[in-house]
Amino acid sequence: MTLILDYEQLRDEGGFASRLPRLGELGLNQRGRGGFQFSGGFFDIDSDAPGFNHTTTWGGSINALHDFGFAKFRSISAYHEQRWVGLTDLDLTPNFGTVDVFRPHQETTSQEFQLLSPDNEQSRVKWVAGTYLYHDLSKYDPTNILYGAGPLSNTTIYGSLLTNSWAIFGQGTIRLAPKTHLTLGIRYTEDDRSINNEQTSVGPIPGTLAQRGDAGFPKVTYRAALDHRFTDEVMSYVQFSTGFKSGFFNNQALQSPPGRPTTPLAIEPENIRAYEIGLKSDLLDRRLRVNVSSFYYEYDNEQVNAFLGPVRILLNAANAQLHGVDLDVQAAATQRLSLSFNGEYLSAHYKDFPGAPLFIATPAPGIGNTVVPFDAGGKTMINAPEFTATLAGNYSIPFRDSTLVLNANLYYNSGYYFDFANTRKQGGYPWLNASAKFVAPSGKWDVMLWGKNLTGEEVLAQDGLIGTGPGRLFGGDALVPSKPRTFGVRFGAHF
Repeated sequence: MTLILDYEQLRDEGGFASRLPRLGELGLNQRGRGGFQFSGGFFDIDSDAPGFNHTTTWGGSINALHDFGFAKFRSISAYHEQRWVGLTDLDLTPNFGTVDVFRPHQETTSQEFQLLSPDNEQSRVKWVAGTYLYHDLSKYDPTNILYGAGPLSNTTIYGSLLTNSWAIFGQGTIRLAPKTHLTLGIRYTEDDRSINNEQTSVGPIPGTLAQRGDAGFPKVTYRAALDHRFTDEVMSYVQFSTGFKSGFFNNQALQSPPGRPTTPLAIEPENIRAYEIGLKSDLLDRRLRVNVSSFYYEYDNEQVNAFLGPVRILLNAANAQLHGVDLDVQAAATQRLSLSFNGEYLSAHYKDFPGAPLFIATPAPGIGNTVVPFDAGGKTMINAPEFTATLAGNYSIPFRDSTLVLNANLYYNSGYYFDFANTRKQGGYPWLNASAKFVAPSGKWDVMLWGKNLTGEEVLAQDGLIGTGPGRLFGGDALVPSKPRTFGVRFGAHF
């Protein structure tokens, strides 16, 4: 039996901090409330309400295994709870304006039971069957959108989303020949979601609108795989699988069918069909590992995020296709030196996406983005770089009874789009990290000096495109820079 307890408290005073583009950045010329135009440095933020994110998370899990002889039984129980409080300056200016103060709260309980085949090398079949139970309550208690001075009413949103899910599953691997195996698996899942939303406005235009409703999302998914071991060191495989992400209610925004404002509208489930073929090898006395695979994914009703007004909502993106190649190489060059390389080529496009939001920057001195629908079919998917690669090295130096471990890794990203129309792009960039760790003789403690983004690359992690808000009080491209060159020291103790 394994018991794990965890507790984490995070205070990030830079979380959700964002800014408007500098003149010409991403090809934009945007102004904020009061005609403000950002002119600071790349990593600077100019705001009257700097964003922050404070998170407290706790929970635990119990993993118990018992061998009955004819089969093994496993039970995995888990509970986690998380509370947030955060702030986002929606008008992105130092002028007194619109802020979003949010307080999410999530409680999650899960239970899984598995029955597994006994350890028997002579058996031609290995199998597992089981059931999975899941309960989650996610709430905003509440989200406050404060518009500051002006004709608009401050808005308070209490939203709760209850999810109850259960599944049964089974998978078996059959030895067709001494070095060939066939794996078949199937799973039935049923997700039931209930939403209870209430939005209240106070001020010049008071009012309350409530939505309550529920929806169920059943689905059968399956997997089939065939592998063959040419030698003890080289294996090939081919596999096909399906998956799904159930439908969802947006619990910060009130979405409804036309003419039925109190009826919540759920987005459709996301479905995927995945094909993969690959080769795995351990060569040179297992000192060299080379794995390569090629994949092809088809998405139906892919779920994507977008800011349409003051809150982020989930949308369906119709159909998308991805294909690519992964290469992973690990080498033990010497007893002290290990090297690794991981690279991926990816082609990812929306096959069709009618009704995709097109964000058209309002020319200065206007504010924000005008949002109009368009078909994003044929466009590259957001946050999908064509090529990524990581080259890393570890070198261990014995020092009496201690060890000094030196590490360096260089990451390259060819760039990615922030918007569905492919008009805003982060260009390609390298990212260099390094560390030096001293491990005490007993291994009971260690100390590490680390550095990230050592070359000081200016990289945009996110562009939270926001449509022009009510009363034209806020909106625009909310740019989130990646962290600049950072250094730190980490101490570790092991019991």
